[in-house]
Amino acid sequence: MGNPQATLLTPHLLDADGDARVDTLQLPYSVVRQAKGSPPVSEPMALAVLIDFTHRSAATEADRHRVPIGLWGMGRRGDFQFDLVVGMRADGVVMTGYTNPTGELDEIRIAKGHAEQASLLWQKESDGKWRATKPTDPVKLFDSAKIGEANAQWVLSRLDRLMTLGETNPWQKKADSRD
Repeated sequence: MGNPQATLLTPHLLDADGDARVDTLQLPYSVVRQAKGSPPVSEPMALAVLIDFTHRSAATEADRHRVPIGLWGMGRRGDFQFDLVVGMRADGVVMTGYTNPTGELDEIRIAKGHAEQASLLWQKESDGKWRATKPTDPVKLFDSAKIGEANAQWVLSRLDRLMTLGETNPWQKKADSRD
């Protein structure tokens, strides 16, 4: 999630809509910080939430089910198929990523803070290379045209819950203090 010092913690399979089927994979990241004269402290750095609208994944503890398919660096090693990824960093950067019909991530939209429009767009070209552009026209962070209106509403209605580790949102105080 944009920080080479970040460590991926234990991924979590979730049933975000309560229908007894796995639909979400949470990937929490942390970074170790050490103030002068203090012991090292692990702090939340980012959280990526991968969403499978069609419930293709099994509720199992097998490691392969906790590795997404189609992300750079992951290849086809995992079993978790997803349609949308939403990420949030502790510094307020938010991203959404969309998959193509073959299930590979091919577009990423990035915004800062509570913006609803992306300020940076990454798109995977047909040759497999990624290209970054700053949109000249407004590009929504959450695009119902890409995932369907019902799925967009599903995500937006559960976003606070999806971006929470356990019972607490590790960035709530930081995000609230910026407003």
